[in-house]
Amino acid sequence: MLGGLLLLALVTGPVSAQDAPVAAEPLQIGPANDSPQPWAINCSNEVGRDTIVCTMTQALVARDSNQRIIAATIYRPSPDAAALLRINLPHGILLQQGVDVSIDAGAPTRVPITIADQNGSYATLELTADLLVALQGGGLVTFGVKAANGEAVGFQLSLKGFTSAFAKL
Repeated sequence: MLGGLLLLALVTGPVSAQDAPVAAEPLQIGPANDSPQPWAINCSNEVGRDTIVCTMTQALVARDSNQRIIAATIYRPSPDAAALLRINLPHGILLQQGVDVSIDAGAPTRVPITIADQNGSYATLELTADLLVALQGGGLVTFGVKAANGEAVGFQLSLKGFTSAFAKL
């Protein structure tokens, strides 16, 4: 719910003194994929490559507009490379604070935000053996950020089906 408030604060923008006060409705956020398997698998061959590259992604979207709020994508940049977790974050967060990644009630790992563009900001984390075991055995992964006003905001994604989706990479 806090994630919805962050986006609502970001999209409403400033109001002038002449605007009549309007009660803001909370933004309804939910998974982009309502299927029993929340991790979507996408495979393609990149131009000039003979190898199929697959990704697994889960996203939270605004229910009314289908706009992405946050997404987590796991991929291997090359067949022999370690898997990476790319976190797509919304606008309106304090970039220098990074993103805290935690699984269930575990201690958070701070990940720097490395780039921002017109679609949001991004952080990338290598899936170490310990992190992979935690993701495969966990129930929820939480991505914690600070909104522009300094308020802590957490976005949660389900880890249901993570192990079977990861096996397809």
